[in-house]
Amino acid sequence: SLLLLKGAATSFNTLLSSRVARRVPALFKRQKTNLFSLESIVPSTRQLSKCCVTFNKQQQHQQQKNTNSLKQKHPNNHFEQKRLHKDSSNEDSQSSLKTNNNKSNKRNSPTQSPPRNKNGTKVEEPPIHTRKRVNLMHVGELRKKLASLCAKRQIGKVEQLLKRMKAEGVHLDVAMVDVLLPVYKYYRRYDDVLKVYDQFLHSPIRPTASFFTAVITALRGSTKVAEAQRIFNSIQDCGITYTRHHFTTLMMMYGYCGKVDKVQETFDQMLAMGKVPDVLVFGAVLHGYGQVHDVVGAQKVWSNMLQRKITPNAQCWNNYIRAFMGNTDDLSDVKRLTALMVEDGILPDEYYFGNLVAAFVENGKLDQALSTLNMAISKGLVTTHTFKIVIDSACKETNVAVAEEAFVSLLTKHVYRNDIRPFNAMLNMYMKIHEFKKAENTRKLINELNIRIDEKTSELFSALNNKLNSN
Repeated sequence: SLLLLKGAATSFNTLLSSRVARRVPALFKRQKTNLFSLESIVPSTRQLSKCCVTFNKQQQHQQQKNTNSLKQKHPNNHFEQKRLHKDSSNEDSQSSLKTNNNKSNKRNSPTQSPPRNKNGTKVEEPPIHTRKRVNLMHVGELRKKLASLCAKRQIGKVEQLLKRMKAEGVHLDVAMVDVLLPVYKYYRRYDDVLKVYDQFLHSPIRPTASFFTAVITALRGSTKVAEAQRIFNSIQDCGITYTRHHFTTLMMMYGYCGKVDKVQETFDQMLAMGKVPDVLVFGAVLHGYGQVHDVVGAQKVWSNMLQRKITPNAQCWNNYIRAFMGNTDDLSDVKRLTALMVEDGILPDEYYFGNLVAAFVENGKLDQALSTLNMAISKGLVTTHTFKIVIDSACKETNVAVAEEAFVSLLTKHVYRNDIRPFNAMLNMYMKIHEFKKAENTRKLINELNIRIDEKTSELFSALNNKLNSN
């Protein structure tokens, strides 16, 4: 039993050496027990009290030392000594607080310098409660409204909504740009596309890979090749990796402008970067060779596509057949390839008829072009570009009958889509043959249809006014 009590006393000494032991001596001092097993506790409690007394003496000595130094600095000013002594006693507690405040201020302080005026004075920012804050739910409602207007292609209301968003401080995000750019492309407002691109890059919203694809696609159909190349080069500057869609849209842009050498260069660049081409890539390359009627180059691309076991789609077939339409005197290859296309399950569409009409116009066969256009109209496979090709060619040759027939069909089918170019061609032709009344009727038609005019239209209107005033 004595051995057990000695073991218990040893365990109590171990307990007292921990933090819990600070409360144990006071507990045992209240209980006056004479058990010999607890005698070992007494030395540990004495050690603890001795440490506390030593610490208090050191603290009093430091305070006395500070007081003596203050008396030497201010021997006659008792209140100053008292104040400085109080400050020195609180110095340690306040230093930790200041350190924490400085850390928090460094975290919250902006990295940029405060804004300044031209004179160099600081611009006072408005209080936080008066700053303009954008409600996220309100932004969502604006996004839905913009998508609805863009789907209906109501360009006037779209511009009003954009002005309202700018006044409220709402920036365009990627979803808004995706629905806005196709509308600008539809109405051929390529300058507005570039404005949206520049505004988006300077906004706080980070662009995505699909954003650059949408911008280059919206520029397709114009001659702004340099701008498209600039946008393509800025993709890597924004830290975004090139994708196949980027190369495809750029090659389509080059192909539309007839720069087949740039198309091939971009295709080789894509292969050098390890990108695997798909059917859309080959369709873009064939589009470039089809524009210039390069049969040899188109055949090489076609064989390369078949070697990769890629099934051609309607775009590939149309562009490949167009390469054989350079000579309309012999359309045997065109007929043979068209039959193969139908066997492959792809029927001629509006782009097929558009390419055929363009081939007849390029070879000076305007009557065959008009008959092909009427065939496409009867099948419901016609685009504004097809009408434009026939009208431009007829106006250049001053073939009034063909031009007016195609123009009336364009207005009847309501496919002019706010494109001023056919109207400009008709105005120019009427001015050449001195049909000023018909030119005036065309101008009234432009105003009634609310078609956006360009610089060429303004020049024609001023020339028409001069002729009417002189007459």
